[in-house]
Amino acid sequence: APQRISPPPPVARTSSSSFSSSQKNFARDMQESCHTPSLVLSKVGRRLTIDNDPEGKTSSLVLVRLAKMMISQSNGILYGDGEDERSGGGGDRPAGGNYARNALLDVDDQRGFEDSLDIIKRVSDTLAESIVSNSGRGKGGNANNDVTMEGIKAAGVLARLLFSPASETRSSCSAGDVFSSLGESFRNVDARSLDDHHLSGLKWAYDCLSLANGGECGNDGGGSGPFELPDPVASRYASLNLPFHIRPGFLSSVDLTVSNVRSQANFRTEEIQTTATNRVVRERRQTAWEGDDGVPGFAYSGKVMETGTFSPIVRYVRDELDERTGRSYDCCLLNLYPDGDSGMRYHIDPEQGDLWGYETAVVSVGAARRFAFREVADLGGGGTKRKRQRKQPPQPQPQPHNFVVMDGDVVEMFDDCQARFQHTVKTAEGKRETAPRCSMVFKQCLQHSQ
Repeated sequence: APQRISPPPPVARTSSSSFSSSQKNFARDMQESCHTPSLVLSKVGRRLTIDNDPEGKTSSLVLVRLAKMMISQSNGILYGDGEDERSGGGGDRPAGGNYARNALLDVDDQRGFEDSLDIIKRVSDTLAESIVSNSGRGKGGNANNDVTMEGIKAAGVLARLLFSPASETRSSCSAGDVFSSLGESFRNVDARSLDDHHLSGLKWAYDCLSLANGGECGNDGGGSGPFELPDPVASRYASLNLPFHIRPGFLSSVDLTVSNVRSQANFRTEEIQTTATNRVVRERRQTAWEGDDGVPGFAYSGKVMETGTFSPIVRYVRDELDERTGRSYDCCLLNLYPDGDSGMRYHIDPEQGDLWGYETAVVSVGAARRFAFREVADLGGGGTKRKRQRKQPPQPQPQPHNFVVMDGDVVEMFDDCQARFQHTVKTAEGKRETAPRCSMVFKQCLQHSQ
């Protein structure tokens, strides 16, 4: 059984007058000299305590910085080089084991890996202590909630990269050993102080942590474990009635690789007409459209794609979705993003409710990317902006719902999702990433189903 990590040795306490200067020094160190995970941990993470980080800002920043770095590392290690992918190879998962585990944290051996986990636990514990302390003093507010929420979301990413079965890492400890205090700390947070994007982010983070710890996603409260969503938070989240679900690792057991999808689907690079300028440009991504007999072509941005028959791998994934969700799909838009510079701006899918049903499932294959939803309350029908009435001050817009989708994750959109929200796939946050990503966007043809 995984062993509990011993707490790190105590660090000298810092006087209250040095809080600000310490935080400035930490921020400067991370900006100027912490360019690898090991440097972030040794130069900043190892020095953190509740005394020099009472609001948890630096602890959260360390977790966020680590998550971004390790996503980029993981994309390169697990999903190959984009040049190889475009030439017909690459995109497969190489052997993971010690190499993948150590490379994620930029260490050389088992001891270096375990030492890094000790420091990550210190950082997580410091953030947890700040959450409990500030909640007890009534210090919340949007700014503080933003800080803590980004920290636990980053912890969810780190847990999946370091501890989930797909990462093929081995350690004497578990995700629970490292991050349990952070999960428990949110039982002290007033759920009424959380905005919508905080609630969705917290739900997703707990799902990621639970998955990495050997549990299941979809916890809806009522439990007592460290990664069970606290009941008040679960109740507030349920009241949002959000028309989308993020399912981490939902199809991670399915043998999918970008190169396998690419070898079977008839991907093409085509020209489209931009909405804003009506210019004709060449798409960075490649696309394919597959479906059952009788499904019409798929059109967007001035191009029409003919329907090809389901390739074996896409049909297999479709059948798995049908079995696991109880929802039937008869067509699929495939997107191949060749590298980290390829993404999709905020948009709504065309002809929802006219040609295609409201239920959509997006399966991610390959490199991790950030996926987000934003409300379109300031947009009229068809995505055109409503004219704001004169002398009416602009209203603050809700913050986007941001998540990281990894290999095997599924995003479900249903009901009025496309009317209420636009969605986007961000480009990679790391520089010069070459790892490819593929998405399978499953739909139901209304005409065909009738």
